[in-house]
Amino acid sequence: MFDFVKNIDYTLIRIITDVENNIKVRNGYTMVAIQSYCEMLLKYINSKENIIKSSKLSLGDFLNNDTFMMIIEKDLNSESLQLSRINNISNDIKHEGKSGFDKKEIEKSYRLIYSLFSLVKLILFKSE
Repeated sequence: MFDFVKNIDYTLIRIITDVENNIKVRNGYTMVAIQSYCEMLLKYINSKENIIKSSKLSLGDFLNNDTFMMIIEKDLNSESLQLSRINNISNDIKHEGKSGFDKKEIEKSYRLIYSLFSLVKLILFKSE
């Protein structure tokens, strides 16, 4: 489903493969893998658009940057609410020791990252 990712950034294909494998085995850390994917995707967008002048950025850093999120919401027609949910759930898993496999939440998050990446591909690679 994410085959087109490998033509853009190999790191992203490795992470999405981790996400897919985690879903198959109902791993409690699936949301953390989704968070990693979102971070890498937003870092990729930032490297192309040069919006935030920093190389060490987390998903939370992107979410807290109004300029960056305005561009994501406007240009990619993506809402930050689900990205915030991904970040909050993942941070609870990593830092608070919470675990669990919420199929509906993972489904919504997976759809978001697929649609977000599809739009990135369309916008950043119009000539391909």
